[in-house]
Formats: sequence, C-alpha cells, structure tokens
Amino acid sequence: MENANRCIAGQCATARSIIGTSRIKNIIGYKKAGIIRPEPNTSLYFPVTLLPYLTGVAESGKQVFISVISGVLPEQVFEEPAVEIIGRNIEIGQLGQRINVKLEEKYNDGQ
Repeated sequence: MENANRCIAGQCATARSIIGTSRIKNIIGYKKAGIIRPEPNTSLYFPVTLLPYLTGVAESGKQVFISVISGVLPEQVFEEPAVEIIGRNIEIGQLGQRINVKLEEKYNDGQ
C-alpha cells in the first residue's frame, strides 16, 4: 500500500493503494479509528494489506453503533454519504437515494 492516513480526530481511517481506497468512519458509538497492517501474505490476492478499523466499548444495555464503510477504485471519487440523526430517526443519503431508519427506543450513543 502506498499511503495510509487518519482522518480528523481519529474518527476516520483511510488506506490508499494503487488498486483503490478503503475508508471507515465513525458516525455514532465508536471511540477510535485506525489502520492495521496484517502479517505479509495473509491475503490470497495481495502480499501486503492495510485494513481500516473502528474500536469502541459496548456498555451494558442497548446501544447504537453507526459507521460508514466504503471503498473506491483509483479512477473513482468518494461521495461521502450524508447521515442525519434526529431523535430516533436516522436518515442516510447518497447518490440521490435516501434510506430512513427509525429506532424503537432512545439509544445510548456512548458519548
């Protein structure tokens, strides 16, 4: 992989290579983002890999964890999805499409 960098405040991690870009981003619930480099040759396709990850702590009770996990080929451009959280409603929009999710009850966002 050519380059791996963290996004703002450790809440997003991006791994770039000549074959594309992988990204993971915390929306709710996670504490930290990073990049892990597994041992060489752990992938059947590539001798070296970099994997973006998120970590968090699940307290007792019900919690919500929301993340954006995406990847693009070198000639493509990321279009970051819009995520809006209003009360118990979560709306996700990207490329002109929208998805609405309603949580059954109030959640603990871990913050």
